[in-house]
Amino acid sequence: QQRVEFTVTSYFRVYICLYKNYMIFIQCGVWKWPWDKDGDFKKRINNYIPVFSSIANDFIIQSQY
Repeated sequence: QQRVEFTVTSYFRVYICLYKNYMIFIQCGVWKWPWDKDGDFKKRINNYIPVFSSIANDFIIQSQY
């Protein structure tokens, strides 16, 4: 009998913004599947870190009133 089990490795970066009485989470992530190489995963993380930072820095809260 064969079972389908594998491990998925993930890297997450969470940005938290506090505005008035609100707490806003911006979560970005990269995943590594079992068939991916470790070196590729580390490269992918390093490639996405500037994208994650850009997303968090470009976040704008618009006042509706």
